[in-house]
Amino acid sequence: MRLEKIGIFASIIALIFTITWSIFIYVASSADAFDAHIIGIWQYDYAYDSGNTKVKIFGTTEYFEANSYNFTGEMNLFIQDDIDSIELTYNVVL
Repeated sequence: MRLEKIGIFASIIALIFTITWSIFIYVASSADAFDAHIIGIWQYDYAYDSGNTKVKIFGTTEYFEANSYNFTGEMNLFIQDDIDSIELTYNVVL
């Protein structure tokens, strides 16, 4: 009787492992397939002034076949007035 319970327990653990591994393999293969459908990649490096603030953006946009995009880059703000100046840098991931 005890051996039968151990066998049932081992079967349940094996089933859970198999289901989890199958889901992982499906998600991993889906991600690889999604990457293969990149329509375009654009690099940005530009700056503009807005009053006493200068904005500089540097980064990469990837546009996918599924009408979605990723932007990864950096945004710098240089703010200056008569007394002081501040520089802020943001890492941007969209």
